[in-house]
Amino acid sequence: MILKESWNVGAILSTTEDFFKKRGIDTARLDAELILAHTLDLPRERLLAGRERRLTDIEISAFRERVRQRAGHKPVAYLLNKKEFFSLPFYVDEHVLIPRPETEHLVEQASRWIAHQSKIKNLKSKIQVCEIGAGSGCIAAALARARPECSITATEISGPAARIAVKNVAALGLLGRVRILHRNLFPFPSDLRFDLIVSNPPYLSLEEFEALPPAIRRFEPRLALTDEGDGLTVYRRIFRSAARHIRPDGALFLEVSPRIAAALESGGLLENSPLRLAALHPDLAGLPRVAELRFTAPARHQTVSC
Repeated sequence: MILKESWNVGAILSTTEDFFKKRGIDTARLDAELILAHTLDLPRERLLAGRERRLTDIEISAFRERVRQRAGHKPVAYLLNKKEFFSLPFYVDEHVLIPRPETEHLVEQASRWIAHQSKIKNLKSKIQVCEIGAGSGCIAAALARARPECSITATEISGPAARIAVKNVAALGLLGRVRILHRNLFPFPSDLRFDLIVSNPPYLSLEEFEALPPAIRRFEPRLALTDEGDGLTVYRRIFRSAARHIRPDGALFLEVSPRIAAALESGGLLENSPLRLAALHPDLAGLPRVAELRFTAPARHQTVSC
């Protein structure tokens, strides 16, 4: 793409939009605005209000490089190193998944459960929460911000991801209530119990992973997306260990895909586990997105409507 130094913001945005459209980028205009606003260190609103502004040579060069990377399908969130989740800002790069709106449903359901427990028990001590697979720290941080009555311990197998989670938790002033451990799954003493466990495990099968758009498949961390098999491996490991670390009246909330939800409904995933599916909570599209499990009788679970 050719950008002339004499062009102003308006002309550059129009040219970049056309360039992105030709490369099959659906959000061409939005991406152009976000990348240019980031390059100029301006809020997007101010960028649009200053359409006659001309860029310096240094600004043009920096913008060109980001446009080149976006044309190669690198996600905008990684180009900007930021993504909003639950109305909170998070630093992201290729070491962590980009937070998505679907995962906000996991935070919402967990938050409601915590609020209900606080109300019926009139607790004087903090509700203890464990997150498996912290990633960027977005789930733990959003939950801690939403529910001041909880204390969260989050584990993360990836060292770079764990460091990013700590960075985000610190930036939000939550280090006193959210602890990030560079560990895998449940590195706890056998007698340690939590009121609530939450997780967004890698749930894509290898076949599903290979079918992903290039922006996800080529740039987001593979370890956080797929188990290289049927997509059920981490769920099985969680079910084997979680029961030892949940209090008898506690709960387990997991993000799921419709395929994982069906596997849970069939009962095979929970074979030999004392945990039972209590509810499937849908996302805004009506698809099962959050599985709620408890130490309850397996008589009948419910699918909750929006």
